[in-house]
Amino acid sequence: LLSFQSGGRWGPPHNAIVQTEQWRACSPPPSVPRPAEPTRWVQHAVPPTSAGIGPKLPRTPRPLRPDDVTVKFSRSGGAGGQNVNKVNTKAEVRLDLSTAAGWIPAPVLSQLYRKQRNRINAEQELVVVSSTHRTQRANVRDALERVQAMIDDAVLAAAPPKQPDQATVKRIRKLKAKANRVRLQSKKRQSEKKKDRGNKKVRRGSAEF
Repeated sequence: LLSFQSGGRWGPPHNAIVQTEQWRACSPPPSVPRPAEPTRWVQHAVPPTSAGIGPKLPRTPRPLRPDDVTVKFSRSGGAGGQNVNKVNTKAEVRLDLSTAAGWIPAPVLSQLYRKQRNRINAEQELVVVSSTHRTQRANVRDALERVQAMIDDAVLAAAPPKQPDQATVKRIRKLKAKANRVRLQSKKRQSEKKKDRGNKKVRRGSAEF
């Protein structure tokens, strides 16, 4: 329903405008949807075994400590002049591997037994002797460093082999195929030589008759 308003325009009656304004004031504001939060990608650390990436690496043992070994001193035949005849400067360090199994992982210990079998006695002790220096302290330090180097070497030996990348695998496959072709060609040439020798003998025998 329209009514004539001031200004020469037609529009809704005044009471309809008032009611519309009252309804807008009483009605709750329209809900505005919240913008979606951006997706956050969190990278979690996954062990190699559970992710299927490769074999599990051996646990690295702690560094060697002086209380892990027993030390004995004796007369040295190394450097030192008359000092070696007076003081026991040669150091003999013994690491009990049965006790060290508590802090050395089993794969590392197995490699240590394999690589240093000539230094392990019947009591399962790894024996290292040092008589390079003139003092007991220096020889003990040298022997401990050598034992630590043996353990580090066993750690590297116990680690799984590194998997080659695709380029290396492809190159190795090509080299193997080439070597196989060369082998077959050499074998074929050798077979042809033997066949030619047989043909010459047959021709020579027929010529004599």
